[in-house]
Amino acid sequence: MGTPVRQSVENFWEGPPALSTGPSALPLDVSVRCTGGMRPGAADLLPRRTSRSASPPRLLIWAAALALAEAVGLAAAAGASQAVTAWSTEPGAKGSTGLALALVVGAGLVEGLALGSAQGWLLGRWLPRLRRTRFVVATLLVAGLGWAAGAAPAVLGQEQAGEAPSTPPLAFMLLGAIGVGLVMGPVLGLAQAWALRPAVRHARAWVVANALAWPVVMVVIFLGASLPGHGWPVAAIVATGGATGAVAGGVLGLTTYWAFGSMTAVPAWDRALLRLLTTSWGWLDGDLVGLEVRGLRTGRTYRMPVRYAVDLEGRLVVAPGEHTGWCGNVHRPTTAVEVLWQGSWLPARAEPVVPGHPDYADARAAYELRWPRAGLPADQVLVWVRTPGADEGEGA
Repeated sequence: MGTPVRQSVENFWEGPPALSTGPSALPLDVSVRCTGGMRPGAADLLPRRTSRSASPPRLLIWAAALALAEAVGLAAAAGASQAVTAWSTEPGAKGSTGLALALVVGAGLVEGLALGSAQGWLLGRWLPRLRRTRFVVATLLVAGLGWAAGAAPAVLGQEQAGEAPSTPPLAFMLLGAIGVGLVMGPVLGLAQAWALRPAVRHARAWVVANALAWPVVMVVIFLGASLPGHGWPVAAIVATGGATGAVAGGVLGLTTYWAFGSMTAVPAWDRALLRLLTTSWGWLDGDLVGLEVRGLRTGRTYRMPVRYAVDLEGRLVVAPGEHTGWCGNVHRPTTAVEVLWQGSWLPARAEPVVPGHPDYADARAAYELRWPRAGLPADQVLVWVRTPGADEGEGA
């Protein structure tokens, strides 16, 4: 790797200052305190996720799923609107206000159920602690009933008058769409954050993403709703509703995707380095690897790039920094982790190596040989990371 890039990486991962816990307080048969305490063996009680579910959904998959969900929802809404119009002059229950209202509310619930199910399924595969049922119900109530409440007055007014209402000016309609989005976005984000909170560190990022996304989405929906004219066949109107929903869902997916990294509190610089490590370029492999560690109390997984050295046994040696919380989730004898090695996430085992360990001096020497400017303190705790191909011995 070139000198400027190496210098920037070394500056970012500058050697950690001294830990507050001395060597005498770090017995070999209990958990190690790096920046926070833990219980021995607690990580083994938590279910592990596969490397596939540990990653957020891909952008295209996320956008396509939301596009499909909104296409179904708005096609149902368009069909319900046409049914209300066609039956408004029918005598008896078929032309009643109650049936018209039921159709509108039902279409709104279909839209909310489709959107909540698509989002909940994809997020649930990534975040196993997500409360999917709560997420779907929250979306159903806010998106579904909210949409129905907004559409019901116009549809029922049309039904009572027996004719299609006049179309408002485009500028007025767009302002109304933005207003609806400004209300619906934060409300929906807060409702869904209620289900997301046990699974992510910063659910408020999801609220912000929805607050920014839904005004744009509602503009797309209102524009699509204004396209059909008098005399259009029902099939064409329903197809237009579906196409409008697909565009709106795609916009929603594109404008909310950025929140994934913020919800899991992975810094943008770390995300960029991890992305580079997954490429085939390989120019960072000699300095950094990606490491995934599961939190003991929360069960959440955290990914970060770390500097490493290789000891004589082929094990990776990592020196956590003072403000690096992941070290507190690594305990003896070993903890299951994943390591991003040569572009792929692989299962591995991590073990703390403390001063006084028989192999501590060798591990420290390997790290300082690779990173002579690290300036490790005397009581620096190191971490071995053993990949499946490395020696699986306990080392002590």
